[in-house]
Amino acid sequence: MANYYYVKSGGTAQDNGANDGRYTSQITSSGFADAFTDDWGAKGFAAADDYYYESINDCFLTAGITVPVSGDIIVISDASAFTYASGDITIDNNLGGTNSDIPVVLISVDDAAVDTYSEATAAQEKSLGTGDDLTFKGHWAMYGVWLEAGQNILFQPDSSEGIIYCKNCTLVVDDGESVLFGLGFAGSVQRMQSCKLDWAADAASTTWIIHHLGGMLEMQDTLIGVNRASSTGQMVNTQQSGGILMSGTDFTSQPTGYISTAISDELSCIQEYVGIAIATGATVSSGGITQYPDVIVRSVYADFDGVEDDYDTMYGICIKQADVKRTGGSDHSWKITTKVSASERAPFYTPWITGYFDSTAAKTVDIYIGTLTTTDGGDYNNDELWIECEYFINSGNPLYGFYTTARVSPLATAVDPYDATDSSTWTGTGNPNAGSKHILRAAVTPGQVGPFRCRLGFGRASVSTDPLFVDPFPVIT
Repeated sequence: MANYYYVKSGGTAQDNGANDGRYTSQITSSGFADAFTDDWGAKGFAAADDYYYESINDCFLTAGITVPVSGDIIVISDASAFTYASGDITIDNNLGGTNSDIPVVLISVDDAAVDTYSEATAAQEKSLGTGDDLTFKGHWAMYGVWLEAGQNILFQPDSSEGIIYCKNCTLVVDDGESVLFGLGFAGSVQRMQSCKLDWAADAASTTWIIHHLGGMLEMQDTLIGVNRASSTGQMVNTQQSGGILMSGTDFTSQPTGYISTAISDELSCIQEYVGIAIATGATVSSGGITQYPDVIVRSVYADFDGVEDDYDTMYGICIKQADVKRTGGSDHSWKITTKVSASERAPFYTPWITGYFDSTAAKTVDIYIGTLTTTDGGDYNNDELWIECEYFINSGNPLYGFYTTARVSPLATAVDPYDATDSSTWTGTGNPNAGSKHILRAAVTPGQVGPFRCRLGFGRASVSTDPLFVDPFPVIT
């Protein structure tokens, strides 16, 4: 049974007899609300009483009490505003003994109704000095909390299976420093949903807001750096092994600088950004997406340099073209160029194109492509351009089969990858009608009705003046 702890600045934590200054859940069948009324109210709890904790750290450090452990719940008033004394502050939820991988839960609640969730609108806990850190050790799940630090906010899981989860939280650093994740544990998982990471005020700083120190960092629907209009530094910085997956993350308040870089050559990290927004003038990384020693920014699918829905990898970039499209196809096309690093062994892959097979009869999936000239785009072979398709191959389980038109090995003779010439009309300025138009086809027999997905592999390096246009609408017959 979880124990509940209440935090609000202005009081003094005490040893409260058998209840140790805390209250337990399920005291009556009504649960949390009655726990407050019956347990504390029976002791005459009122504004002048102080059977609660002044800070989160007091829950773990007050003499004579039983400290929170895995599964316990700390609720903090949305009116709480506690500032720690000068110096670094570490809040360690493992002080109660061996802590399992179940997190201690920290929830912001309505000051007038402690059983009601309420997101904070100002800092509830803050480290004092400009050089002071605020560190959370162990496994935590936080909801609606506002934390602020003079220098860094650090999350440090206490094992390689550690978990940090933040939802609807605001994390603010004062003097151009960072929110640091995964400090010291490469196997940990940190997840942020619908959060805000920011600086207390604008600063022309070259430091970073997110410092990735290990483990897997996942971010969804997160707003980055509203108060950082003058910064030219990194938005994401990687120092140890792990991975970064970001979706729905808004970087548009950062007008310059770049998303990601590495400051160590002793690491391995894959980063992927999907559906993010980047301000015009910002870049993905210093010099564009590139490969650091064992660091790959695999893809960015984003509003990149002011153009909607771009997909950028270290091998190439795919830009949505609303004005160039195939009659009878999608309402836009993809314009693809490649970088010098693209090759048959390391191609640029388009985003997955998805569809649905409504029967188990033999199917063809056609993807229409075009180039501006016949001299460059018309001479691709299947060591440079091919289609891949994944689909349910068996009737009795969801195993995906794999189909590709790529050549089987570098020793095989490369051949024409096209299955047919495209006779349809493309519209829009810069369309490929006067160039080369073809169809790439996957011919498969699904084992069961269900979804499929396909993509193109593009292995020719440094394609720029004669880009590849792709209609992302699959034609199934």
